[in-house]
Amino acid sequence: MRRLVDFFFDRRIIGLTLLLGMAGVALAERMVVTLPMAYFITFAIIAFSVLLTGRIKTSIYFGLAVVALIAFISYAKIKWMSVAPNVVDLYYFAFNPGTLAFLFDGFLPLVIGVIVLFLGALAALIVFGWFETPSSKSRWRALIALPLCVALAIAFQPRTFSGVEDLMRFRYITSVFTSMKHLANLGDPIPLLELLNRETATLDSSAETHGVCRQFVSKPDILVVQAESIVPPEIFYDEKIPEELEGAFNGPDETLRPLKVETFSGGTWITTAGFVSGLPITDLGWLTSYSNFILEGRIRQSLVQYLSDCGYHTVFLSPLHYSFVNEGRFMESIGFETFIDQHDMKAPSTQESDSFYYDKALTVLKDHRENDDRPIFMFVLTMSAHSPWNYRMEPDRTVAGEPFSPDSEINEYFRRLAISREDLGQFIEQVEALSQPTVVLEFGDHQPGLTLDYWRRREGPAPLANKESGAYMTSFQVRPLKTDLAAPVPSFERLDLQFLGVTLLETAGLPMTPIQTDLRNMRDECMGLFQTCGIEGRLDAHYDCRANQRVCSNARVKFKQSGARKHEYARTEAANVN
Repeated sequence: MRRLVDFFFDRRIIGLTLLLGMAGVALAERMVVTLPMAYFITFAIIAFSVLLTGRIKTSIYFGLAVVALIAFISYAKIKWMSVAPNVVDLYYFAFNPGTLAFLFDGFLPLVIGVIVLFLGALAALIVFGWFETPSSKSRWRALIALPLCVALAIAFQPRTFSGVEDLMRFRYITSVFTSMKHLANLGDPIPLLELLNRETATLDSSAETHGVCRQFVSKPDILVVQAESIVPPEIFYDEKIPEELEGAFNGPDETLRPLKVETFSGGTWITTAGFVSGLPITDLGWLTSYSNFILEGRIRQSLVQYLSDCGYHTVFLSPLHYSFVNEGRFMESIGFETFIDQHDMKAPSTQESDSFYYDKALTVLKDHRENDDRPIFMFVLTMSAHSPWNYRMEPDRTVAGEPFSPDSEINEYFRRLAISREDLGQFIEQVEALSQPTVVLEFGDHQPGLTLDYWRRREGPAPLANKESGAYMTSFQVRPLKTDLAAPVPSFERLDLQFLGVTLLETAGLPMTPIQTDLRNMRDECMGLFQTCGIEGRLDAHYDCRANQRVCSNARVKFKQSGARKHEYARTEAANVN
């Protein structure tokens, strides 16, 4: 053992190990801009170990082992959940007892790998430390080096990463350290969680209404398409809109209906959660990007659960894998019976043409109608318009009107928009040919990053800081197939995402719970605005209704119209349906 230790304590071997370790750090970090920070973090860990033990040789091996452990955990989490390790993970362990069980059940080999690396680092500290004599001089040097390395790591931290962008960066070493800024928010109140904690009486008291829906005869199939990065050019483009895209996002009545969402250039799951819950997901505050983790098991009433209680077969079709940002578990927790992911579809990649996903959806739809007499609610995510736009998707496919712009990325984005319209049109024709009454809803999840420059020109250097910015606008359309809409699709200056679910129920002609009825009424009273409703107290009244639907009916609440006189609004009867 002594010979082995002497070998590893040889200065040449230590130097070579340190050199290889730095190369490994560069390989693991994957981003040049954060590499200096990664190096200073590594040196800080080594200095901290020297400060504790006084053993510099042992600390070099221990420090590199710790960095390797961090990189492995980052790799595993990003590979299986597409989310970088974050200090917010502590929140999951503290408030979600099922997290450890989930890790051991689904990722046991990775958990074993983490344990082995941890024990290896511990063994290096014990075995090498046993043979190395501690030095007070080394401790004093570490006392100087440690704060210096920490200060330099902070100084070299990029200032450009934030929110979803920071969450999704594939930085295997620095991501968890850059997230430590969230520690300052750990004690902050989370409005959305406080609201959900109030919802105690709803399920029991709504059972009767759900029973009414189950017995309701005229229930059409419902297909929802959440279109990735889709936004009509009319909303953001300053120049002449290509003829092929003019009016391409309008509904059957040729009306463009703007939809306000809560995220930009990423965070598709935030839009999905807002749609199915009817809640503002940004009320999670600093936890918004982690909504699928935080809200799992907490949403007691969702559009999906309601339709499931109504007798629908609920299906979610995702181009990504089940564990992506915890989407599979979250969607099942809100009522989806079947979750079909990239693996189930045998998709070659996570970004196929829309026609690929529509073909899979059509297969599921046909199989369902052959083997199940229930109506179906299917939610389909598309991916064709997702970045990057520096290559030609479906290169052999010719699109009328191209090229659309001298800017190569705008041209490719517009080209994909045109393809998405063709694919959606063909899908609708195929569904209609099945001769089953169906209501199709399509909406955009968020704008792509390439629209930001347009909004900076219009609104100033930081448009995303304003939640009322046009950068948060997409659109929606409702199309009836082999049926008529039970109610006209509302046309407001904009519709906030939280109202889209009840709008779908209303146009499909389904009965509503008192909570859904109240949300529908709020939509009309507030002209499509949710959090910025001009009627004072209206949003709080709806939250009271969500918390206990007994207060949704037979109550008269005084509201004050902003900038106008006070008036009274009598809420609708609880059992009222369309």
